[in-house]
Amino acid sequence: RYEERISRMLERDPEDVAPIRVKPLPRKPLRSFSPPDGGDLRSPRWTPDGKSLLYSHRQPDRDGFLHYDLFFWTPSTGSHARITHLADVRDADPLPDGRTAVAIRSRDGLSHLVSVDLTTGRVTALTEPSLDQVYSHPRVNRDGSRIAYIVHRKGRWQVVIDDFRGGRLAGSESACSPLAGSVSAPEWSPVDQETLFATVAAGGFAEIQRLRRCSWQPITRSAGGAFDPAPGPDGRLFFMSLQPDGFVVRQIDATG
Repeated sequence: RYEERISRMLERDPEDVAPIRVKPLPRKPLRSFSPPDGGDLRSPRWTPDGKSLLYSHRQPDRDGFLHYDLFFWTPSTGSHARITHLADVRDADPLPDGRTAVAIRSRDGLSHLVSVDLTTGRVTALTEPSLDQVYSHPRVNRDGSRIAYIVHRKGRWQVVIDDFRGGRLAGSESACSPLAGSVSAPEWSPVDQETLFATVAAGGFAEIQRLRRCSWQPITRSAGGAFDPAPGPDGRLFFMSLQPDGFVVRQIDATG
């Protein structure tokens, strides 16, 4: 419709110059959702069947203190369901079986990795609660055999990869940090079991880098920064960027 409007304008005045649009056209959302009780909604993740979104949302206890819990929202039906109750779990990522998720539990100042049964809400510890180490952003690879997560150790954020067998971490972790800067928001490639994309902040800039076998390769170089990568199965890499007008979603071909 936009192109048709420009064509009609040029037909009326063939000597006119068509305007150049420097921003994408507005998009109409297919679905939208806000928690019925208001408040925040964090870290939405699609379930393996692509039908529902698993997200974190804070709920009050009897004294009014807020705790993160996990919820499901199914866009096609509009239904939503609570999974955990005052469990202090967030940042969850579903496993390929769709029945379990890995998540972060932060309670009483202690942080650790946990698994969550998405049918019963049961929470099981994967690492010991720690005051010295802060965990974030656990992500499961395509077949559920490995987990990547962010941990703050010795004054630095780094990405850790560990094997995952029988619902437990194998203890064979390998920590991979870039030569400079801090790393955040790792995401597994959907087509390569050895590859991760992550945000690396160094020298006042945030860019996306590819991690494969503890070798880092820059992917983006942008004026507004690049963070929160979301790789697609067709080789496209979606990510967030910050512009003077606010946040925007961008994409790049990451097959090279």
